[in-house]
Amino acid sequence: MRFEKYLKEKYEGRNRDVEVFVNPTRSEMREAGGSNGQVRFTAIDKEKKLYVFNAGRALHIDVWEDILGKTFAEYTSASNKTVLHAIATFGTKWIMTESDELESGHLDRDDYIRLYKRFKWVEKWISLEEYLMGQE
Repeated sequence: MRFEKYLKEKYEGRNRDVEVFVNPTRSEMREAGGSNGQVRFTAIDKEKKLYVFNAGRALHIDVWEDILGKTFAEYTSASNKTVLHAIATFGTKWIMTESDELESGHLDRDDYIRLYKRFKWVEKWISLEEYLMGQE
């Protein structure tokens, strides 16, 4: 328990046959990515928690409502501000590769810079820089 508390890593739950991990270890990241090497993730800045699950098994909204117990209204009002929902792909490391919320076209360069600064703590698990700082 002390070791788990120190690492702040634990198995979070199951949703429709998908495992959801919070602040996962490297092996949990690989497990979550499965054979397709892709995860969806939700980063909650206020809590400094990263929720990770297999990209092919559930959508962000399913985990948001079913596992985290939050409402759709909370999902939409928090997106792009204090919560980041995206997909990461594994090559030689985990890299953020897409985000429907961010790709809607309503953010400018300064917004992406602010997001990168706010969520820089996520880089312990997933590289955000190329995606967020590469937006024009």
